[in-house]
Amino acid sequence: GALSLLSKDEVKPINDELEERVVDFLGRCQAPGGGFGGGPGQLPHLAPTYAAVNALSTIGTKKAYQVINRKTLLQFLKRMKQEDGSFRMQDMGEADIRSTYCALSVASITNLLSSELTQNTSSYIASCQTYEGGFGGEPFNEAHGGYTFCGLAGSIILGTEDKIDISSLLQWIVDRQMRVEGGFQGRTNKLVDSCYSFWQGASFPMINSLAPHHHLPIFPPTVPSPSLPPSELSEYEQVFSWYQPSSSSSTPSHLFNRLDLQKYLLFCCQDKGETGGGFRDKPPMRKDLYHTFYSIAGLSISMHSGGEEDQEQEKEETKHNIDASIWEAVGEGGGPELVVGCNGKVGEGNVVGVVHPVYGVEVGRLVKAKEYFAGLEKVE
Repeated sequence: GALSLLSKDEVKPINDELEERVVDFLGRCQAPGGGFGGGPGQLPHLAPTYAAVNALSTIGTKKAYQVINRKTLLQFLKRMKQEDGSFRMQDMGEADIRSTYCALSVASITNLLSSELTQNTSSYIASCQTYEGGFGGEPFNEAHGGYTFCGLAGSIILGTEDKIDISSLLQWIVDRQMRVEGGFQGRTNKLVDSCYSFWQGASFPMINSLAPHHHLPIFPPTVPSPSLPPSELSEYEQVFSWYQPSSSSSTPSHLFNRLDLQKYLLFCCQDKGETGGGFRDKPPMRKDLYHTFYSIAGLSISMHSGGEEDQEQEKEETKHNIDASIWEAVGEGGGPELVVGCNGKVGEGNVVGVVHPVYGVEVGRLVKAKEYFAGLEKVE
């Protein structure tokens, strides 16, 4: 996933040999009864199933798509479904908003969504929203960034966002960006963490997509429509419209500080040592693949949000370069000069691809996968 966001245009993120190995490995992780385990021979679980479907969608070949046995996958999803609308992670496992989102995402991509599969699910998701505005893992739990992403994204997949309180959700998410660090915290009174640049940040383009349908005080009363009504736009075009702000000059077009978030990720979380590359949770933690992907996905959210007016303002603010002294401020003096900015107009060398805020997959590859599965016969 991270490599696809770093690749330019149609360049393949991995070579053919590695691609073959990944497809083969994921095929061996698929359980006979449906779903994917964390490794070959392991019990199926919704989290690695979500990861496997996203990885195969990112590879984007017919061979990769055909690894997914949609018939047994649907059987697995039905086994995980609970009467209250939630889904279990695995047989005898926990049922919460994470597993519910994973099930919805997988079913949506592979064209398995149905009214039967999703009965009561929207109500379960809504029941997880707290008095704070965010979502907890289960009803009456504390609001948390990862669970909030799952709640909002799941509601958008179902088209039932009218069941949740968007205004209080927006207020809660806005308050999670910390003024000193520039990054997002996952919960109230917690430290920042680079992965929340996506888990929290992805909510902004999602909420922006809902603005015309919700009378939110932070948005102008009229939001300009695209040149075509949403029903006539391709999914690819619709997603790009989510990143675009209102043209109203009297209302801020962005809801979080994109520049500060990029500075935190690039200067504080990126490994710039001799074995450079990758991102960490926060200094002085070690880098890992999980935080690397979600940091890059967060960079995507922040770089592609906003319009031309934002670009000009940020270009003036950044003056094309961040002084090298900022590297010393984070204790790793020296290093290449990096530039932060919006939409690639400032610091084009750092620009990453566009991530789909609902699924966490590069937009072009996600749309291609959904189109492939949409062309297949329904399974029951």
